[in-house]
Parts: sequence; structure tokens; C-alpha cells
Amino acid sequence: MRKHLTWTLAATAMCVLLVAAAPSYGSPVRVRAASGATRAVQPTRTVTPFAFKSAIKIFPQSATTVDNCIPFGNNTDFGFTGFIYRSIKAFTVAPGDIIAFDLGGLDDVNVQRNIYFATANKNPKPAQISGNNVISQRIKALAWTQVVSDSQVPKNPQGNTVNGDYELRYTSEAAFAFTGGGFIVGFGSSPPGNYQDFGCEPTVEGTTSSDVSKDFYARFCFKDDQDLGTLDNPGLCSGTAIAIGGIVIRIAAGHGTAVALRGAR
Repeated sequence: MRKHLTWTLAATAMCVLLVAAAPSYGSPVRVRAASGATRAVQPTRTVTPFAFKSAIKIFPQSATTVDNCIPFGNNTDFGFTGFIYRSIKAFTVAPGDIIAFDLGGLDDVNVQRNIYFATANKNPKPAQISGNNVISQRIKALAWTQVVSDSQVPKNPQGNTVNGDYELRYTSEAAFAFTGGGFIVGFGSSPPGNYQDFGCEPTVEGTTSSDVSKDFYARFCFKDDQDLGTLDNPGLCSGTAIAIGGIVIRIAAGHGTAVALRGAR
């Protein structure tokens, strides 16, 4: 109990996202970082051609902030963590495809992670929010598929400060077939992972459950490794409706049909 309390206080003190009202798409805002400094963040996507060529994409369309270290600035203190997306069309990933994330701040070490994909037990409805948390819809992973191991060093391994270039790029090590609906990305902790990333550097270019794209549902943390229980119940994880990162998956030629991650609302 004392360990969990310490984790909770640490998560609150160092990694809380300071949420500002999102402007209309394309308008710059100023956000306050954990250090107290502010910087301009432009929600207009500046994604490189890599992200658009034969790619599956989930992009924030509201203003983003860089004030949270889960899951790219720490993997030792917050358990199994991840993001839950909604209304995503079916796609297939094969070994050799590229899985990319967008960091807005530098980590102090390489961001090496055990990364898992899962189909949710149901497609989440638009999030209902209480404070900084979503109200649980009992979202669970049907099964986890490991697509990246923590021995892999990604391209641009510590990230950068460019908004929207999806520079943290891993190579998929396994196949994954997604049937559509709720899509979940999980990040393993250490232990049981072998690679340790201490500290709590604000890194994720995060949006909220209210993102105008309607693709972003929730994040989770303090879960058991590859947890098959309810993921969107906050528990010890403060702020499940904030600091949700996007993802780009580049499908190599011949690996299947690439689609934009959009679906019926």
C-alpha cells in the first residue's frame, strides 16, 4: 500500500498534464511544462512524408501538450501502461512494418520498450469524463500480441522536440491482425522487462479524450503486465482522460492494405 501511495504521489507531482482548453484545429496555444516553462504547441500536423505514405494513422487534431512521462519517460514506476483508441477500421501489421510515436520532449536514455497490441472487448463509446478521468466502460484487451521487444533500439531513440513528425520509430517483430473497433497499445514495465528507464522526463505529445478527431478514448497505468482485466478503471492511475499519444504504423509494400484509422462514430 505504501509503495502504491508513493507511486501515486510521484505520478501526480511529476507527470500530471496541465490541460488547457483546446482551440480550433490549426490554432497555436501556449502550454506549461512540468518545469514551469511554457512553449508554443501547434496542433496542425507537421507529419513528414513517412507518416503519410502507406500508413495507418491516429493523429491528435486538438492542441497537444508535453507534460507527462508515461509511457516514454519512465518504465519502472507506473506498471503496465498504454493508450486506448476507438472506432478504428481493420488493418494487418506484419514483421518489418514501422510503428512510430511522437515525442515532444527528449528522454534521458533510449526509449526501449516491450510494446503490445490488442483488440478491445468492445468499441468504446465517446468518453464521459469526471475530473481528469474517463468513466469506465469496462474496456478490456481480448489478448495481447507483442510487436516490439525492449532489446530493440528505435530510430531517434531518445525522441526530439518536433511536434508531429512521429520520429520514435520501431520495427514490428510480429504479425498482428486487428478486426476493427477498439484498439489498444500497451507498454511493458521493468520488471518484468529487462530494460530500465528511470526518471520522469515529460515526453509524450499528448491529447485528451475530448480530441476533436474522436479517435482517442483513454490511457491507463499501474496495471499488471499484459493485464486482461478492466483497463479504463482509473484505480491508482490519475488522469486517464489526458496525455494520450498518437501512433503511426507504416505498412511495407505487400504487407496488406493500409488505411487511415477512421471509422463510423
